[in-house]
Amino acid sequence: MESQEHAKTDDTISIDSDAKKEGPAPSKSLAQCKTMSTGDMSLLTPSLSTMPPSSTCGCCSPFFAMLPLQKRIVILTGFYITFFAGAVHGWGPMQLMLEGDGAFSYRCTSEEVASDVICQQQTISLLRIPLIAGLCSILSPILGHVADKYGSYVLVVVMSLFCIFGISLIMVASGTGVDWIHFAAFSFLYLMLMSGSIMITKTGLLFDNGDARRRVISVLNALLDAGTMTYLILLKILQGIEGATFLGV
Repeated sequence: MESQEHAKTDDTISIDSDAKKEGPAPSKSLAQCKTMSTGDMSLLTPSLSTMPPSSTCGCCSPFFAMLPLQKRIVILTGFYITFFAGAVHGWGPMQLMLEGDGAFSYRCTSEEVASDVICQQQTISLLRIPLIAGLCSILSPILGHVADKYGSYVLVVVMSLFCIFGISLIMVASGTGVDWIHFAAFSFLYLMLMSGSIMITKTGLLFDNGDARRRVISVLNALLDAGTMTYLILLKILQGIEGATFLGV
């Protein structure tokens, strides 16, 4: 009996010493903060519904800090879906801005250029831009594979690069007069649109509740369609500024 009691005592002492060496377990919020600071977006899962607002480490503005992380992501998604991804659908105002900028004006005769008339060949060339850029939609399965394999964070980074490249190339085409660059520019913007469409579903999946998930996806889809007004707003701003040129170039 005495030998058994000594054995139990030794086991208890060894367990206590191991616990002291390991130290206290880190808190859940601290672990989440470390994970977010390293850029790991594995937190963007349906488990976010149980995450307290304080778990974002105070990285956002005070207004956003009062909202749950899910709602902040929905707001940011709605912003770029409306003013960036969905803007590609509003080709009519964009075509008017490109015509005013003189894109593909070399397709017109000297008499038409002198009379400041938009010729038919110029219009046809401009209409080919969304037609050719729209073919990029066949790459959407690849973007979906990227989102599934590498996560939403990587897809958001790729989508941001598409947006930067697209807008930058439009400015280059407007400044240099090399009109064929518009085809590459709007191809990048259409890839951004495809990425944004995938992110709509990814954002809705953050919610465990089925009704909330459907509402979020429906609202974001509506904002994607409402993005067609973005180029119209730019056109009105351009028309309101006397002597302004497209993108200020």
